[in-house]
Amino acid sequence: MSTTLLRGGRLVQDGCITRCDILLRGKAVDAVLPPDSGAAADFVYDLAGLYVSAGFIDIHVHGGGGHDFMDGTPEAYHGASALHLRHGTTAMVPTTLAASKEELLRSFSVFERCRDGFADGAKLLGLHIEGPYIAKSQCGAQDPRFIREPDPAEYNELLDACPHILRWTIAPELPGAREMGLALLVRGVLPSIGHSEADSEAVRAAIPAATAM
Repeated sequence: MSTTLLRGGRLVQDGCITRCDILLRGKAVDAVLPPDSGAAADFVYDLAGLYVSAGFIDIHVHGGGGHDFMDGTPEAYHGASALHLRHGTTAMVPTTLAASKEELLRSFSVFERCRDGFADGAKLLGLHIEGPYIAKSQCGAQDPRFIREPDPAEYNELLDACPHILRWTIAPELPGAREMGLALLVRGVLPSIGHSEADSEAVRAAIPAATAM
């Protein structure tokens, strides 16, 4: 297995910046060494003046590089993930927008086709569903035409269609939101609060549902 020495870079780790050498064996870090260690390696790269850090993980991203995950095409997934990898994001959770059930199902289908990722793109960890069960008054960039209250028949169909949903953002003050939160937990999906009019009392009322499992 080949070795690579990253020489003289500034390692960003645990809130500190330390100049060091980093020895890789294959694609894994084998050792972090003092700067100018003189360690031998098959390949040596001088990183003087550059920073080294762990890859970023983006858990809420709608696209990039002119692509939107709601475009519903493999090209959108490829283009966005490739752009983010070039800028240091090594893993991401593609995020949807409020849309019709049919549009969401199409987006899920494309994600499943692309889930193994691309050689030149960030790893796709799973999906984050944002809406459509949010407050219209807090829609932000979401299209209010597609915002609605939680419908068990609909969200269970969506959950059945994609086993790789990691997180779902809803407004907890909506009718049926508590029941939906429990349904998400049963499926191992993280309920998330967003685009909401909920006051502190409504949020506190939602917490028991989020911890009941």
